[in-house]
Amino acid sequence: ATGVTEGIIAVEASKDSIESNTANVTVTSAVLKSIQVTPANPTMAKGNAVQLIAQGMYSDGSSVDISSSVAWTSSNTDIVTVTADG
Repeated sequence: ATGVTEGIIAVEASKDSIESNTANVTVTSAVLKSIQVTPANPTMAKGNAVQLIAQGMYSDGSSVDISSSVAWTSSNTDIVTVTADG
């Protein structure tokens, strides 16, 4: 789900006549204040991968995984490359 404008709405899912519970979604005017990458200091064996997560910290105190919407950079791509989702 992507917040378009401020407000509170209900979201449901259904398939083959089976209905879900109702999720009440609140969209606020919060703005991104900082980004925390975790794990902060990972160690990995050559050829292995570690999932990096970019957690967005917002002005209303909430936090959201924004890994797929940030620009990832590596200081040395000969040692580590980072995919679009961390």
